[in-house]
Amino acid sequence: MASVFARKTHKWIALIVVIQATIWLISGAYFTILDIDYIHGDHLIRNIDEPINNDVGILYSFAAVLERYPL
Repeated sequence: MASVFARKTHKWIALIVVIQATIWLISGAYFTILDIDYIHGDHLIRNIDEPINNDVGILYSFAAVLERYPL
């Protein structure tokens, strides 16, 4: 009876280990294939030195905004 329990337990543990190893393999291949800057999310960051694209074409100073919308 103990050997049946041991075999069933061994099969379930092996299944869990195989699933985890497969996930590690896929994620490792993903990180190896893609560019490291893409993985870091550098493409999502706007360069702070670039001017802001303002469709209205009007920039307000902080003092002007406070004057228009007082606290």
